[in-house]
Amino acid sequence: MIIGIHHIGLSTPDPERSKAFYQQAFGLTLAAEGRISASGDLGRTMGVRDSALVTLIRAPNGYLEIIPTDLKVTTTERPVNEAGVRHFCVQNQVATPLVEGVVRAGGYLHAEPVDLGTGRDYAYARDVHGEVIEIESAPNAEESWPAWLGHAALVTHDIDFLLEFYTDLLEREVKSRGRFGPAPAFDAVSGLKGVKVEGAWIDVDNMLLEIWRYESPATQARSALPAFSEPGFNHICFETDDIELFARRATALGVNPLYFAESTSDQSGIFLGRDPDGNFLEGLEPRGVMETLSLMEMPHRDILRKADGR
Repeated sequence: MIIGIHHIGLSTPDPERSKAFYQQAFGLTLAAEGRISASGDLGRTMGVRDSALVTLIRAPNGYLEIIPTDLKVTTTERPVNEAGVRHFCVQNQVATPLVEGVVRAGGYLHAEPVDLGTGRDYAYARDVHGEVIEIESAPNAEESWPAWLGHAALVTHDIDFLLEFYTDLLEREVKSRGRFGPAPAFDAVSGLKGVKVEGAWIDVDNMLLEIWRYESPATQARSALPAFSEPGFNHICFETDDIELFARRATALGVNPLYFAESTSDQSGIFLGRDPDGNFLEGLEPRGVMETLSLMEMPHRDILRKADGR
């Protein structure tokens, strides 16, 4: 049923600036653009006020979806331990080109990359709007490979609950799980003090779904759920070969359905809802003009597994 993680969604008040950042920093390329009307059901669900030009930019194994919003950034940068769709990871054989790309494109790092005991270098960076991107080296990869997506990350106050939901929805097992910190290196990477954190990873074929619960400073349950149009990473989209089955399964597992369109020979099937933790998630069955944007059309969709030696 699940093909993989199709894209991570980013809502931004300045889409042109965001597009330029990710293209310049990591070499991502423009894949497609499409306009969503405020008069349609999907546009109303997304909080579109007039119409929105949505852009997909391509990595070798998935996409970043950039969605314009009229809402402005009104808060300071979100800490990495705040609940929600918190970041995504970009990998390369070595971290240096990614670090240089972030700085050149106008972002910055919490700290220089550091080995956390795995033989890989890690760093958290911020894009031009303060959103978090993880940088990770993959020494077993080939030097000639372009940068690729490693994972999409959720942060929650209840990791057991969210892990059970996503392993059931995706029909995957937990790949690995562990506790980390306290250690100065984790404080430097995260930009927090006294970090103790539990993380788990689910293999979704083309990339991983990463789920964190910070024990210190503790991740708090959200007092209010964000709107889809709130600036920041706002959803994770899973590609499926059966949108009707995905929608039934998601709803049965406790997803609050917000929008559903059946697939036809020339129309993609789309399901949008909130997971039981309040995060937006999407199911997508690409059809018609969208078929060329399927993960199955990506010749390097297995680049992460090759880099991991799997």
